[in-house]
Amino acid sequence: MGLCLFKNFFGIPCPGCGMTRAYLSLIKFDLTSAFYYHPLFLLPGLIAVVVVFRNNRFLGRLYRNNILWCCVLAVFVLVWIVRLVLFFPDIPPMNYNSQALIPRLLGLFKIE
Repeated sequence: MGLCLFKNFFGIPCPGCGMTRAYLSLIKFDLTSAFYYHPLFLLPGLIAVVVVFRNNRFLGRLYRNNILWCCVLAVFVLVWIVRLVLFFPDIPPMNYNSQALIPRLLGLFKIE
């Protein structure tokens, strides 16, 4: 069982699944693997820069731009859906967790 609470509860990967593996690949300078594990692995770092330096004139405008944040969220969800379509349920990190809470509960009601 992994650390992802979403995957351990629902059985499907969360939008951020693969991010840790992507960062570990980045540390090893393996950009191909980093993009494979999560193509948006750079986005949280960029978001952190905008949030931390929101008092900066330029970054403050980005921070207060609700359209930008909606677009970032939409891209994150879109990439998650594309990754589910392409890789789910067999290819890590987008694999299915049959031992998650919801799949196990649904298994109790299985009619054969």
